[in-house]
Amino acid sequence: MWEINEPVEETDLNLLYLWCIVLMSIFLLYLLLLQPTIDANSARYMLSAIVQSEAAIIAIVVSLSLVAVQLVASSYSSRAIEVFKKAPYLWLLLGFYVASMIITFWILMSIGNVTTLSSETSKWVVVSYWLGVVAFLALIPYIWKILELLNPHSIIDRLSKDITVEKIQLAIQPRSKIDPIQPIIDIIISSLDRYDRGVIDYALNVISSKYSQLTKNQNVFSYFFNHFTVILDLAMRKKNEPAATTILGYMYDLGSFFSSSREYPGSLNTMVPLLRDIGIKALDDDLIWVANTVVGLLNEVCYDASKNNLPSVETRAIESLYKVGSYASNLMKMHVAIRAAESLRDLGISEIPWQPHEGE
Repeated sequence: MWEINEPVEETDLNLLYLWCIVLMSIFLLYLLLLQPTIDANSARYMLSAIVQSEAAIIAIVVSLSLVAVQLVASSYSSRAIEVFKKAPYLWLLLGFYVASMIITFWILMSIGNVTTLSSETSKWVVVSYWLGVVAFLALIPYIWKILELLNPHSIIDRLSKDITVEKIQLAIQPRSKIDPIQPIIDIIISSLDRYDRGVIDYALNVISSKYSQLTKNQNVFSYFFNHFTVILDLAMRKKNEPAATTILGYMYDLGSFFSSSREYPGSLNTMVPLLRDIGIKALDDDLIWVANTVVGLLNEVCYDASKNNLPSVETRAIESLYKVGSYASNLMKMHVAIRAAESLRDLGISEIPWQPHEGE
């Protein structure tokens, strides 16, 4: 199971503040201990070069950052743009470069046509040099953090910050336009086209980690269940069996989690007819892996229902398992039929009309 990485924006900012304090401390110590002597012509040339290089660098950085955002948005979801907008890295870098260029321009204008710099002006020239060095060094952590943001797992982690108890409670209200899970669902849908099972599994794991914090009732179950149903149907239509089986597993975990609650024990009862219909559709579409997964999950539902004293759910699950096995036998999908028959026998059902043999 994936380990969910919590967003670390606050830690990043603390490290940035620490880095700035260290640099400024070194700079102030330098000004207190030394009285720099700088040639006026050299200062003009150097300051002019610093301003031009900073302007060129920030233009390139902004352009490449926007291209990166566009690539991520087109690959996964346009909602990923919000992640980059909320990340402080580009804004901090842009602000620092603009401030550095303004200060350097001001110092350059204050020098004018003089041939000798005063001690005070020399110190300000050193300030400009120091700002230029810091600006260039700042590109290293900036590039590192942008590359980290391009990882879909990082995007999912940051989007998951919006999945709070309060927002989900608002989302389950009638006619609500708030849906904190939808951005991650969009990433899952995009990943289905690329058969990116790692991203799908990670995103589902992030979503699943959220419902354990909520009250177990029918509205909350339906909210998560409906989202899972949408992406499962899409995976089935794209014949993406690995993704479909993964989604089915998370749907079963959802139903099992809510069925253990006295507030809403009927979640498994909702899942049984869906599993039956998915199993039959999978057999029609020759998705044998999905059909076998459905048989296994229906078997698990029977055991869960028995453990939680839900006889009606157990009866419906057995009937659904019987129908899927019978349908598989009629279509000569004997691997599924055999597995269904074995599950029924384990549950104490001995009269199985298709009676598959072990060697079939």
